[in-house]
Amino acid sequence: GGLLSRSRTSYNRSVIGIVSGNPMIIVNNSGKEEKLYPVVLAGKALCKIDARSKSVSPGDLIVASDTPGCGMVGDIDSFAKIGTVVAKALDTLKDEIGTIPVFVTHS
Repeated sequence: GGLLSRSRTSYNRSVIGIVSGNPMIIVNNSGKEEKLYPVVLAGKALCKIDARSKSVSPGDLIVASDTPGCGMVGDIDSFAKIGTVVAKALDTLKDEIGTIPVFVTHS
């Protein structure tokens, strides 16, 4: 009975994936007609990123940001931040909010 919502805090450990805007496959065993928000748990996906405070380069680690529903480049510089990485950037984004491809991986 868990409820999913957009992350609204940076380095949120509760993030489980990225909502997919165009999924290849949806698995839903509920049998109910309901609005679905498919979540990418692994693999390549598009991710909305807030790069206004720090630009994104390929290979950067992506974590939740304070901007609701957005990721940002993370600095894993303490034990408190372990487990907050949701993806790895596959493209560049500078000084704006935009969408880039990422590879979803939890670490």
